[in-house]
Amino acid sequence: MMRLLDDLGPAAILFLVYFLVAIPLAVLRRRGTGPEPDPSKRRQHYQRVIVQLALFGALSGLVAWRNRLALAGLPREPLWTWAAAAALVALFFLATAPYRRLRVARGDRRALMTAPGPGDVPWWAAVSLAAGVAEELTYRGVASTLLLLAGMPAVTVVLVVSAAFGLAHALRGWAHVGVTFAIGALLHVLVLASGSLWPAMAVHAVYDFLAGLSYSRLVRRAAAAAATV
Repeated sequence: MMRLLDDLGPAAILFLVYFLVAIPLAVLRRRGTGPEPDPSKRRQHYQRVIVQLALFGALSGLVAWRNRLALAGLPREPLWTWAAAAALVALFFLATAPYRRLRVARGDRRALMTAPGPGDVPWWAAVSLAAGVAEELTYRGVASTLLLLAGMPAVTVVLVVSAAFGLAHALRGWAHVGVTFAIGALLHVLVLASGSLWPAMAVHAVYDFLAGLSYSRLVRRAAAAAATV
């Protein structure tokens, strides 16, 4: 801990504790408590999420600026990096398709929250973009870079940050924690290999947007099938 304080300073330590410890613990405590989400209030939910992500992104940007972290660099090898990014979007979307179908079949209300209606698609696009930028800046950007600067091995950084990222989504269940951990780890590899956050931000935003549209299509199909019974 003393080495971390010497290398990073108190503000950076507080940032790491907040995002890697406090948020996962708070989410875990909330599991199974409180009312179920109301899918009829998706738009209000999307608006709250956008504000929250904007605050997270602003905090991460401030910490990056105060610690002089260079996080705006372009990929070292643009061609293969963007090809890998496109491949990851396809991989994430196809690999999680059975998981999306299962959640909709079970009537998972949190899944229904990520199934925008026709009038909510622009808001969902904004949520997806905000998540891609803010969460990548926070986890694969600032948190990862701070730990690497403190001397933590890259493999350990990937595991620690990806675990915190997964647990921050624990309200949606342990299966979602595992899915998010795997996605976060692969995005982390992309960032470390390319030397840039931009491809990971793009993958994250595009995947979230496409997954939301997929949830919407599955919900419509389930409603049509129920209506014919």
